[in-house]
Amino acid sequence: MPLTVNRRTLAALGLGWAVAARTGAAPALPTELRFAYMDKTPAVTEKAIAVLTSAYARLGIAVTFVPLPFARSLMEANAGIYDGEAARLAGVA
Repeated sequence: MPLTVNRRTLAALGLGWAVAARTGAAPALPTELRFAYMDKTPAVTEKAIAVLTSAYARLGIAVTFVPLPFARSLMEANAGIYDGEAARLAGVA
């Protein structure tokens, strides 16, 4: 499944957080997020890293990416050691 993020999606995410923050319904945005990524999938992760970096920069959030072997990336993201994975293949949980 291709990774696509458009301006409308980013605007909705930003607006949702802004409204929630003003009403006290959501915690403040984090200042930094850490993502794991599968080190053997450069074509997928390069695009994902570019999209995530751009999207979170618009929200004022710094992001870092840590290359890991496939299984470790999956396990550590699922365990909450990282905030997520830069790109996850469809059907992988």
